[in-house]
Amino acid sequence: MSLVLALLLDFILGDRESWPHPVRWIGAGYAGFENYFHRFGPLQYWQGIVTVVLLAAISVLIPFLILHWIEPPIVRVTVEGFLLYWCLSIRNLSDEARGVAKAIRQKRMAEARKLLSRVVGRETQRLSSSEISRAVVETLGESFVDGFLSPVFWGLLGGAPAAFFFKAVSTGDSMIGHPEPPYRKFGWAAAKLDDFLNFIPARLSLVVLMPAAFLLGLSVPGLIRSFWNDRLKHASPNAAHGEAAFAGALGVRLGGINFYEGKAYRQAVLNASGRVCALGDISRAVGLLWAGAFVVLMILILVGWRTNW
Repeated sequence: MSLVLALLLDFILGDRESWPHPVRWIGAGYAGFENYFHRFGPLQYWQGIVTVVLLAAISVLIPFLILHWIEPPIVRVTVEGFLLYWCLSIRNLSDEARGVAKAIRQKRMAEARKLLSRVVGRETQRLSSSEISRAVVETLGESFVDGFLSPVFWGLLGGAPAAFFFKAVSTGDSMIGHPEPPYRKFGWAAAKLDDFLNFIPARLSLVVLMPAAFLLGLSVPGLIRSFWNDRLKHASPNAAHGEAAFAGALGVRLGGINFYEGKAYRQAVLNASGRVCALGDISRAVGLLWAGAFVVLMILILVGWRTNW
């Protein structure tokens, strides 16, 4: 019941930037630890381990204590629903993607690139309309897993404390879990733990996205083929699963060359037989994102109903 409430809150409200948000506080914690450890020289493995363990432990302890002292069931369900809502990002992802698409449609390319930079780490200054569209579809595909399916999975297993544990690790991975200096050692623990926590949800994404693609009239055979052939092509053991599924369902080609800090990095091509991304694919990818979330909501309601909640 708490998860159903959390999904409905996320679908309706999204992430209001003017509201306080625990994930932003976790991010501030990572930045604070990084600045502190920088005083003592190059960042090391043990410093990254200490950072992740402390922030993850605090992130688990706070919702655990909040829920521990709440006895009335309906109040507990409501409070836990709000806590879980903070761990989801479907509405925010959708709004960001639509904002980029709107800017492209109105020929405001500089604004489109600026909006895109809010959700991707790659350089966006020189991207064409097609490359911007590809970046958005890739982000939606990957984020469907780590921004939605994974927190729902861990929330189902362990409630709000488990979902907050995942978000603490995931936030660390996005901020410091990079193989390039100065994070190669400092971000190692966050990256490896994030790989572990996303492992099962990434593979469950196929089960969720197949009915979602069917509901939208997208290519289910293409989704299955691309997922099976390309799901392990990224350096991360999980990142390509959602992207490959989105690529196959939409019939587009993802991956290629991206620039980070002036250097070109070649990413594996997913669904190589697909066409080049176009502006309309952003809307179709947003539709698949929402349809996948709707399928998860229906599964939770069905399971809750069959088990008397």
